[in-house]
Amino acid sequence: MQRAVLAISSFVAASRVGLSVTTPALRVFPIEVIQAPTTLLGRHPGWGEPGGAAVPSNMFKDLLARALDHPDAKRCSWALTGYFARADQVKAAADALGALKDKAWDLKIFVDPIMGDADVGRYVDKDVPAAIERLLLPLADIVAPNAWEAETLSGVRVIDSVSAREVADKLDKTTLVSSVPGEEGRVGVVYAEPGGDAWFAHAPRRDDAPKGVGDLLSGAFLGGLATGMKPDIALATAVKLTDFTLNAALRAKLDELPTTTLSMFSYAWPPPVPTGETRIEAL
Repeated sequence: MQRAVLAISSFVAASRVGLSVTTPALRVFPIEVIQAPTTLLGRHPGWGEPGGAAVPSNMFKDLLARALDHPDAKRCSWALTGYFARADQVKAAADALGALKDKAWDLKIFVDPIMGDADVGRYVDKDVPAAIERLLLPLADIVAPNAWEAETLSGVRVIDSVSAREVADKLDKTTLVSSVPGEEGRVGVVYAEPGGDAWFAHAPRRDDAPKGVGDLLSGAFLGGLATGMKPDIALATAVKLTDFTLNAALRAKLDELPTTTLSMFSYAWPPPVPTGETRIEAL
């Protein structure tokens, strides 16, 4: 059966962030993607005035309802949530996911609780974090915060892979914590199950990385899981894909992530991603 994933996040026309990079990462794998945008913007705000706006509440609800009436919705094995512009969008998404569970009985939910980052603090509307914590985290099978978001949600200060593993136990959720400091200038991602298995995949830290790395990582990891990879293999594959794409951007001095690199790996299964300097270890 053809697999499908529902992806709810921002759409930005010129910048490779949100759905503009999560969807290509998912499509490295044999997956159809149902895209539900929370914003329609011209460019990332880091470039200046973004243009466009958040998708209005009524339009967002109607868009989700009609998308989930499509036959592909019944084939969704996973749903991913990312950026929300307002708390009412979080409520609409939670309601829609509940309805989708009735159609796709084995649906699992991947929540990327986008709230902020260490260098800037919170960058979403002030009511969004509480709505995510109250409405989406209880539904989540996997929660995928960056280190700053992990500390915000769990109270655990993430300073290394050991502390990142503790987040899963604090939240009592399987977690995928990114931006985890490693040794000797490395950075990586910890996948951990509460009281269970955990792995740390890491690569050299890249300075001046374009925006969207977290969105790329989430899409690639979920693509692996949705197509039957074990979590450690999905983690290693996602970090290799992310590191390869980031290196391509930095070598070519690009200002945005080059999603064209992702299409290189979509013609074979599993995707033949070069290992590069990525390493993975059990915790």
